[in-house]
Amino acid sequence: MNLLEREEYYVEAFFRFIKLRLIYIENYNFIKIKLRTLLRNFGYKRRSENIVNNVKRTIKALRLESYLRDYQVCDINEIDIDDTIIIRLKE
Repeated sequence: MNLLEREEYYVEAFFRFIKLRLIYIENYNFIKIKLRTLLRNFGYKRRSENIVNNVKRTIKALRLESYLRDYQVCDINEIDIDDTIIIRLKE
């Protein structure tokens, strides 16, 4: 398994865990995390095209949605790195 495949595996596992928590834990409707913290979980200090595309693809495949405060759908490519994103199940 090369580095890129390993990274994809970790990103997918991270978001699968979030999805399981959202589905099976009662009164658990969203996850809040800063984009900087999310990137740090995968060993990044800055956004790269590779990690952003990987995260976006995984969120879409798992039928999750990322929001800013006030329930605004957001693209992690366009928000500030210090913004807090809210991850919810896609309706």
